[in-house]
Amino acid sequence: MAEKESYRERVMKSLRINLILTVILSIVASVASNWMYGVGFGIILFLIQAIKSNRWDRYFISSITVTAADVAIAFEKRGESENIRDNKNSFEFKKKTAISKSRIVYLAVYHNKDLLLEQSEDGQWNEEKFDQVIDAANS
Repeated sequence: MAEKESYRERVMKSLRINLILTVILSIVASVASNWMYGVGFGIILFLIQAIKSNRWDRYFISSITVTAADVAIAFEKRGESENIRDNKNSFEFKKKTAISKSRIVYLAVYHNKDLLLEQSEDGQWNEEKFDQVIDAANS
């Protein structure tokens, strides 16, 4: 399994990708119309993508342990480690999708009916692993 990226590394990676995309689209918009429109378009696009990246990079699940009686989740929230262990019935795991530049699949974790965190796909987490967690929690 690949080594886990830190919160800072995930954010910087997202910002680099968004900056490259924004520069390319801004140049195209500047060539197609007035350069001021291209710059304005680029700034707005970058801000929207940065806000979206902030949402998806906020959490990272380090581990999930499911036993017959309880669930333990170790995760990072903006780089700070947190651990939660509780009765198995107090957790609910759902696989959800969102549409952005492409289809995004993420694992929504609810604790006592409140949304605890959302883990998006990355090198370690993928749709198959989300299904495994959901199956283990429901068994």
